Amino acid sequence: MALFLVCYELHELQEYTEFYDALESYPHCWALEGCCLIATNKNAYIVYLELAPLVGSGDSLFVCSLGGQWFGAGYQCIDVLNEKGQ
Repeated sequence: MALFLVCYELHELQEYTEFYDALESYPHCWALEGCCLIATNKNAYIVYLELAPLVGSGDSLFVCSLGGQWFGAGYQCIDVLNEKGQ
């Protein structure tokens, strides 16, 4: 499985339960506020197509695959990244 970073800014006054449920349906880790790491065999475009209808037109959504080097400290996802060999 590949790791993807999903970043979002939710500005609309709407219920986002379906959006969060969709993110949490993947093996995941909440990296930072508005950022979630997910593991899936899907590509970034398919993940985006699944999540985009669950946010409002005034919201922002970004999905990218992770690979190669990364650096960070002070958040719980370091173990997840190390476990996946990313």
